[in-house]
Amino acid sequence: MFKKISIILLLFVLLPLAGCSGNNTLNTMGIEINTITSSLGAVGANTNDFETQSFKYTMTLTNNDASDIKIVSVEPVLSQEFQERVSDRDTVIQVNKTVTQGSSLDVSGEIIFDAKGLTKEQLISMEPFIKEIRIIEERIINKSF
Repeated sequence: MFKKISIILLLFVLLPLAGCSGNNTLNTMGIEINTITSSLGAVGANTNDFETQSFKYTMTLTNNDASDIKIVSVEPVLSQEFQERVSDRDTVIQVNKTVTQGSSLDVSGEIIFDAKGLTKEQLISMEPFIKEIRIIEERIINKSF
């Protein structure tokens, strides 16, 4: 009798846990950011100006959806400390391109910021400069009425 109760209790504990476990993959329908590369450096040809710096980035957006998706715009959301040093607060990139199912699109941007008074270590300690990415997209859903 005790053995049956133990087995039943064990099943009640293990079944919910089995439902929660899995292969740890997230639902990746829609646009996914595969890679982001970035670099810091001088602005333009003036490599001796260390007070004004450029943060350049490129991200690869992949469409994992079953339909085409139009990317209207991409906006990096900056960390507060970095945002305070950015000269142009408008960081939205107007894309207006359609990414077909299974294909990818590279989106690049550049943010000019004031690095006056920062050491290399202080600059590195501000990373990550981008906290998240906002993507505005359009989808056409074909539905017969």
